[in-house]
Amino acid sequence: MDLEKYNGIEIPARNKMIWEEAILFYQLGQDAQKKMEEDKKYIVPAIVNVAFSCELFLKSMLKDGTKGHLLSELFKEIPDSLREFIKDRMIANGGLKPEAVFDKRLENISNAFAEWRYFYEDSHDGMTLDYEFLNFFALAMKNLDVLYNNTEVSKTNE
Repeated sequence: MDLEKYNGIEIPARNKMIWEEAILFYQLGQDAQKKMEEDKKYIVPAIVNVAFSCELFLKSMLKDGTKGHLLSELFKEIPDSLREFIKDRMIANGGLKPEAVFDKRLENISNAFAEWRYFYEDSHDGMTLDYEFLNFFALAMKNLDVLYNNTEVSKTNE
């Protein structure tokens, strides 16, 4: 993994094409969320798009061809200093209390993309999701642009 340091944070090279797709899915999720306030039928598109954006943000920083949907597993693959930076950003943005158990909450949303995109296949009675955490996690990932805009690290398929 190609890394560059910025203020002590190890920043992996990212696939800019995947990153830009992640931003588009994030924006679609935010658009659906706004519509959800008036019409609850937008809840699944909001969740699926935001969860998929998280997956793409993470995969853009991992080796090309990385498989899997579990956010908790993908998150473990990025450098420790970057994981701590993301947690700190979530605290700063109000999406996580300092004493909160980040890993447990991440595990709870880890498979949101797969579970919610196929919600209609099983009984979805009682399905729950920590959407606030998912949304703040996605925002923290999207805001990594600040780091990337201050470094030269990138992969070749831009």
